[in-house]
Amino acid sequence: MRRVVCVGTSLVLALVAPAGAQVAGDEFGIERFRLSIDRAGVLDVESAAVPQHASWSAGVFLGFAHDPLVIYDNAMNPVDALVDRRLTTGLVGSIGLWNRLQVGAGVDLVGYQHGSDASPTMRALPKAGLGDARVVVKLLLAQTSAIRIALVPTLTVPVGSARGYLRENGVTFAPALAISGARDRIRAAANLGYRLKPRVAVAGLVSDDEAFASTGVGVRLGAAATPIAELMWSASFAVPVRDASANQTAVEMMLGATRAVTSGITVFAAGGVGLHNGFGTPDWRALAGVRIEAAPEQRARAVPMIVVAPKPVAPADTDQDGVLDAVDRCRDLAEDKDGVEDEDGCPDAPAKLAGRIVDGEGRPITGARVTLAFGGTTVEVAANEDGRFSTEYAGGVATVTVGAPEYQPNTVETTVAPGMAGEVEVVLLRAVRQGQLRGQVRSFAGKPLAATVTVMGAAAAEKERASERWRAGTTAQTDADGNFTLDLPQGTFDVTIESPGHAVQRRKITVKLEAVTVLNIDLRATSGSAR
Repeated sequence: MRRVVCVGTSLVLALVAPAGAQVAGDEFGIERFRLSIDRAGVLDVESAAVPQHASWSAGVFLGFAHDPLVIYDNAMNPVDALVDRRLTTGLVGSIGLWNRLQVGAGVDLVGYQHGSDASPTMRALPKAGLGDARVVVKLLLAQTSAIRIALVPTLTVPVGSARGYLRENGVTFAPALAISGARDRIRAAANLGYRLKPRVAVAGLVSDDEAFASTGVGVRLGAAATPIAELMWSASFAVPVRDASANQTAVEMMLGATRAVTSGITVFAAGGVGLHNGFGTPDWRALAGVRIEAAPEQRARAVPMIVVAPKPVAPADTDQDGVLDAVDRCRDLAEDKDGVEDEDGCPDAPAKLAGRIVDGEGRPITGARVTLAFGGTTVEVAANEDGRFSTEYAGGVATVTVGAPEYQPNTVETTVAPGMAGEVEVVLLRAVRQGQLRGQVRSFAGKPLAATVTVMGAAAAEKERASERWRAGTTAQTDADGNFTLDLPQGTFDVTIESPGHAVQRRKITVKLEAVTVLNIDLRATSGSAR
């Protein structure tokens, strides 16, 4: 379906207006595809990942767009194509700083475009020219083992001619939030932002501020450590914030592929179609390009002119697997040396760990929280209704910590080799819930007594395991005011109160969960004792 700009009868009249009529503006850009600043992005969707310090990237692409700007009347009959063919070259570059910041830049060059000479501006369409130059800053806000979040503001400055829909009429600013993550062979990224731009009107069409969003997915083909290629898909849309109408909403979907030629050079190609009305969204587009990337250790270094030769430095091998860091694709994971792709330095498959959470009687505990810690990374899963869980990790020693409501937490260690499967069972003991007994011991004369309070008898509940039963014979000593306090499980108990020179008293009490039972005692002095 052709992407259109429906400007109504007013634009049709503008096409045939006399030479002295007011000239409509064509000082706004229609190029919506902007290549991501590094290979971590997916086509035009920026990743939240930031490369290591001093790593750099550069890329160039050549793209063709068909009918990016077409006018229709109110009856949706085509009037004319202001731009029906456009050939664009895009240049991008970036550098990583301090492992948390990335700065990129880019510029678009329209090498050729063709369209109607009957423009609303009454001026001939320029055949070529420079577009907007842009600066992109990516600031990493947060990251885990699975996801990253970054702030990605973009500033554009017009550098080319102000005519012919080549560039914006002034400076634009587009702050955006980027979220990305990867698992196995699949990675994904999404952007959400707002674009501030100068307001330009051409007959019934208004180019103004807009909200935008995009998402992309990449799937690697071949071995996880050495993929032969990657398939990429992306979708983007932009909605005007003011003067909103369907004919200004831009929606486009693209599909492409990339392949590594060497460790630092990749080539890519993509094609896309417009799915909804909106200026700058073509019926279809196609593009191809190349990227070059390098980390600090890959750059050539000048040999210092010194008199004394430097001491030799042993090649680094972080994981001590015999594969040097310079060629090791998994520097923190040791190669498993199984005769299959041993030269890449990566284990062939992750370790798989399954387990079961049970109580002291071997019954499953549903919904228990399982935390797996290994190599500075933490993974959390939940046990199912059978008390079972499963997860994958890099392999080696792992600490498994399990917790559940009304149970005491427990921690165990297990070891599973990379590429192998292991199983663990964790037993949780029930946590005893308690009530409280408190009171005061006095003489018949009302004076506080120093007394011993002894509680005997078994709890009426919370006896599922012998190790969890309340033990009889718990005692408490009164303080200077004759007061005492005892924490007890739910149940009925025999209480004995003894004080030197006073008759012993025995009482039977009942304690409830999370409740206070009060027992105040007056002891009678024995013969010959002070009262």
